[in-house]
Amino acid sequence: MVLPRPVIVSRRLYASLLWLYPPRFRQEYGREMVNLFADTCRDAYAADGMAGLVGVWARSIGDLLLNASLERGSAAKQPHVTGKIIRSGGHEGGYRMAIVPMNKPSAWVPLAMSLAALAVVIGHIAFSGAGRTADEGTAAHLFQLLMAAQIPVVACFAILWLPRTPKQALLILAVQGIAILAACAPVFFLNL
Repeated sequence: MVLPRPVIVSRRLYASLLWLYPPRFRQEYGREMVNLFADTCRDAYAADGMAGLVGVWARSIGDLLLNASLERGSAAKQPHVTGKIIRSGGHEGGYRMAIVPMNKPSAWVPLAMSLAALAVVIGHIAFSGAGRTADEGTAAHLFQLLMAAQIPVVACFAILWLPRTPKQALLILAVQGIAILAACAPVFFLNL
């Protein structure tokens, strides 16, 4: 069965957000989570169109953030080592631990802020509609604060982690950028 384009985009965005979960969790449950989310989006879109799809996102975003943070917390408490052991240069036979920057707040806080900004926009649309109002209101100010507050955190992350682990840092910066675009997309496309 061919899925409507908004459902396909939602499925891809949700799949990319599963990156917030620890790798072991994603490997075990990721495919099932994406399929369930896509089925829910398809049904909601068939029943109520874009309003149904926005409703699914409004219900899912908080759940995703909460559960991903809980899973990250429980993964951090496990006794296994989460980094890779790599050969260090300059030390004969020496090894050092490669630090995984996703565990650092400067990596995941901007993602959480973008998702919170998206939730504010979705909540505003759900309660007030997609029309432009004369006064910006609280939702617009919250959105602006959440988006602007990310700039120093992302800059700090880039300054600290690009020199240390460029490949991982660029991947995380790309995900942060996608999250920012996802939060801004409804504002742009709906002219809010």
